[in-house]
Amino acid sequence: MEPIPPDFVQRPTMHVCDHVDPFMAGSGYGPVLDPFEVQILQPVQSRINPLLEPIADAAPDRPHLRWNMLFRSNDCYLSTDGPHVSWYKGRDEPATFPRVTRLTIVSETFPWTIPIESSNPAIGVTCGEVIDQLSANLSHLTSKQDFEALDRERQTVVAQVYRKNRSRNPGVPGGMLGEGLRRLDYLGKDIMFGGIYRDDQVVFRLLGTRPPCHYVLKCMK
Repeated sequence: MEPIPPDFVQRPTMHVCDHVDPFMAGSGYGPVLDPFEVQILQPVQSRINPLLEPIADAAPDRPHLRWNMLFRSNDCYLSTDGPHVSWYKGRDEPATFPRVTRLTIVSETFPWTIPIESSNPAIGVTCGEVIDQLSANLSHLTSKQDFEALDRERQTVVAQVYRKNRSRNPGVPGGMLGEGLRRLDYLGKDIMFGGIYRDDQVVFRLLGTRPPCHYVLKCMK
């Protein structure tokens, strides 16, 4: 058998390393698009990281995030870790595929749009950035005009929730929320993060248009 030349490098076959996890953390695993580029590429369907997707009835045991949105993002935990371990596995994974520099969250539970910006354009928006920026946005104070825009029944519910969220009851932040309505008070009883998903019909009903990179937040009891 002839010896292998020293400068010969054996390459893997086409069946080895021919699949890269689309949600691999880090840079260099595919393009990072801005919303305008995503719109040009439509109807290419984006995929959401399974960590952020709503749980399907057929797969209730799939690892997913559990988070009471009344509390800061460090209260979020992975279902397979348990509530005593703050979520860290998968925080740096991209939130979508293709990766994007910016996405927007809407919901049928509150009237605002919530922008989520990537801190590193070479990586795109990560799962951790979605949760952290969503948490920060929900803690914002709201205006008197926001409250007055609600119908009377909804105003009553929000006022009741406001008092409960600042009480000594278990499962609420209490007095640390301070005075003034915050966006999280508009969650009502639907305080649990249920995932984000793409639904252009819901986005159109809420906004009157179908802009790219818009995802619907599912709020649960």
